[in-house]
Parts: sequence; structure tokens; C-alpha cells
Amino acid sequence: MALLEAKEFQSACILACQSCEASPQVSSFRLFCAFCTIPLHPDEARMALDGLEPADASGDALREINRVACAHFDDDAATARDLLAGLKDRTVGGDAAWLWDPHEAVVGQSVVRFMTLELWIASVSVLLGETD
Repeated sequence: MALLEAKEFQSACILACQSCEASPQVSSFRLFCAFCTIPLHPDEARMALDGLEPADASGDALREINRVACAHFDDDAATARDLLAGLKDRTVGGDAAWLWDPHEAVVGQSVVRFMTLELWIASVSVLLGETD
């Protein structure tokens, strides 16, 4: 995370993907590799995320959040809205993770924030005009 916080995205991506290549059976490595790839190559990240089979509901929600982030970085609001609709029915509780800040992405910035999944979903909902 230190590399991402320092905006060393290429280095973080290389390191994360090397870890994934060394231990491809570790789904958290694969998820982190895809996560690091999102601002650089959202299409590649999306393909990696589509191939993941998370072990639990939290991992599944995190995969879907990262798929929304891919669409967000691609400026594809329609896809982001579709994916977000599937997240609104899920219970994510108080789980938190390092996520791409959706407000920063709107202005073309890649910034990671540690936040709850619920807060991230609510933030993207507001940005996309999907509030109830």
C-alpha cells in the first residue's frame, strides 16, 4: 500500500502481479494484482476480476466494488450503474479495505483510501446519481 499511497502505481502493480505469479492459487494476491492494475489498465483489471472466484461474501463484494471502479476509471457510467445495482442488495456490514477513491477518480486522480465498503458504495451512488 505504501507504493500506492506514494503514487508509485507502476511499481505497486509489478510487485503485486509478481506475488500473484509466484502464488497464483492465493486469491488475495490475484485480487490485489487486479486492484493495482485498475487505474493503469482497467480492461486488464476487469478481465482478472471476472476470473476470480472469491471464497466468501466479503471477497465477492470486494471483487464487485473493484469491477465498479474499473468502469468508473473508464468513465463508463452505464456499466458502473449496472454493477452498482447488484451491490446495493448485498450486506457488506462494517468490512473495510483499501479502495480507489471515487471522488478523486472523477477528476482523473488515482488515490487509495482505507474505507468501509458501505461508504464506498454510498459515495459512488451519489456520484452516479443513484441515491434513493
